[in-house]
Amino acid sequence: MIKALKTELKKNLYLPYFLLGIVLVLCFCFMADAVRGNDGRNYSVFEIVLLSRKLKLTSSTNYAWISMWAKGFGSWLRLIVPVIVSSAYVMNHTEERKVEHRYFLYSRESRLRFVLSKTLGAAFSAGLILAAGYVLFGVILLFFFPQSASYSEDSRFFLEYAYGKGSALVYILKIFLGSFMYGIYASLFTVFLSIFISDRYVLLSIPVLFQYAVQISINKLFLEHMFSKHADKILALDMTNILRAFSHKYWWHEFAGVWILLLMVVLVYYLKVKKEAGQ
Repeated sequence: MIKALKTELKKNLYLPYFLLGIVLVLCFCFMADAVRGNDGRNYSVFEIVLLSRKLKLTSSTNYAWISMWAKGFGSWLRLIVPVIVSSAYVMNHTEERKVEHRYFLYSRESRLRFVLSKTLGAAFSAGLILAAGYVLFGVILLFFFPQSASYSEDSRFFLEYAYGKGSALVYILKIFLGSFMYGIYASLFTVFLSIFISDRYVLLSIPVLFQYAVQISINKLFLEHMFSKHADKILALDMTNILRAFSHKYWWHEFAGVWILLLMVVLVYYLKVKKEAGQ
C-alpha cells in the first residue's frame, strides 16, 4: 500500500506540474485585493508590497503580516484552486484511461489498495501543492509586513482574536496544516468525477463551477441569517476557515468534514472498481 501510494504521489507531484502549481498559487495570492485606498481603488497584495516602504504599516491591522497573508487567499484563488491542485492527477488519470491501464493494475493488486492509493495520492498531492505555494507566499510577506508584536495592545488583541496566538513559526505550521487540508478538500470533487468521467476538460472545468456554486450559496445563506444565532454555524460551512487551523471554535468541524468526504469518495470509487472488475 505504501509503495503504491508513493508511486501515485511521485506521478502527481512530477516536478514541472508541482512547480507550476506553486507559481500559480503565488500569482493568484499576490493579485488578490488587499486594501481599499482613500481614492476608492482596491490595491492588490503585490501593490502593497511595492508601497510597503512608503506606508506606516503599524497604523492599521490591515497591514499586519498575518492579515495580509489571509487576504492572499482571495475569491479568484478560491475559485480556480481545484484546477491548480488537480491538474497533474487529471492528466495522469485520462492517459491511463486511454490505454486501459487500470485493468492491468486490477490484476496486480487488491481493489481496495488500488482505490486507496489513487484517492489518497490525488488528495495528498493536491494538499502539498496548495500548502507549498500558500506557505511560501506567507514566508515572502514576512519580509515586508510587521508581526502582531509590533502593534499596540488593542490591535494585538484584535489580531490574536481573529487569527489566534503564536509566533511566526506557529502561524506557519498552523497554516501549512490548514492549507494542506483545504487542498485535499479542493481536489475531492475532481477525484469523485474522475470515477465516472475520463474527459480532462470536463474534469478541469466542472469543479470550478461547483466551487463557485458552493461559494455563492454560503455567502447568500450567511447574508440572510447574519443576525441570527445560526450565523456562526453557517460560517463554519465555509471550508476556507480551515486555513486558520485551530484559530476558531469550529475548526474541528471542517477537519472532520474533509475526512468524511474523503471516505465517501473512497467508498464510491471502490464500489465502481469492484463492479468493473466483475466481482
